[in-house]
Amino acid sequence: MKNIALFAAATIFAAGTAAANGVSAGHAQFAALLGVDPQAYSLAELTELEVALSDNDTARAAYILSHENREQRGGVGNVSAGKAQLAAGLGVNPADYSLAELSALAAAREGDKN
Repeated sequence: MKNIALFAAATIFAAGTAAANGVSAGHAQFAALLGVDPQAYSLAELTELEVALSDNDTARAAYILSHENREQRGGVGNVSAGKAQLAAGLGVNPADYSLAELSALAAAREGDKN
């Protein structure tokens, strides 16, 4: 019971801190469940980390925690000329999104026009 109370307090604290820093409460709660800083990981990375941890894939978890996954072409934090152009057309920072996320955002916006 004590662990639940401590977890609840940590989650509330993380959500409050995250809200002040521009991270959603859900994002903060998800990061708290995984024991990581919500500002350091995207929701996609948190999901990948959760799967790696549930599969006991320590190598994959370490890969995500080290941010080596961001070094892949088109990943979050990596900016190519094409990715920068796509992000500019969407009015977002290309370093904050993966190429796949930018493509999905562009498709969603295009769908809203129809």
